[in-house]
Amino acid sequence: MTCRERTLKLKDGSSCLLRSPGPGDAAPMLSYLADTAGETSFLARYPEEVGMSREEEQDFLREVLFDPRRVMAAVFLDDAVLGCANVFPVGKRCKLRHRGELGVAIRKPWWHMGLGSLLTGECITLAREMGYEQLELKVLAGNTRAVGLYERHGFVPWGRVINGFKLKDGSYLDEIMMGMILKR
Repeated sequence: MTCRERTLKLKDGSSCLLRSPGPGDAAPMLSYLADTAGETSFLARYPEEVGMSREEEQDFLREVLFDPRRVMAAVFLDDAVLGCANVFPVGKRCKLRHRGELGVAIRKPWWHMGLGSLLTGECITLAREMGYEQLELKVLAGNTRAVGLYERHGFVPWGRVINGFKLKDGSYLDEIMMGMILKR
């Protein structure tokens, strides 16, 4: 599935483009993935764990564009990806098809510009359009800004995984599971 392409104004007045990334965006998407992974410990990977080749990323982006149960929405400034969010199914089996999972990451220089809220709202709308009945996410306990963002959009805590992340330095971070019911 694709999101509706449109131009957006950020809090600083700059214009950017919201759209679904396609195969031609493989290089900037890989750069974005590696950069965001290195800017915070709140994401599930380290930069060296972004292991897809350009061709693999092209294939992945092509698959998502034509999958009615998956969507990616990215914010572009020129050819750079400032932030991206996605909704993917929790599972394909009949008992899991009603559940979608949200993921959001923004490049650090663009934090506090409204991108997280914009992308989260866009993905909630798209999840409803795809027929998901509930939307879920995982966020690390120390990421209070993200928890607040998700709460403002209607997500509530559903559970907690103690020591859900183990960092390279040996420390742990709890993972909070949050969700919202889209359809009753």
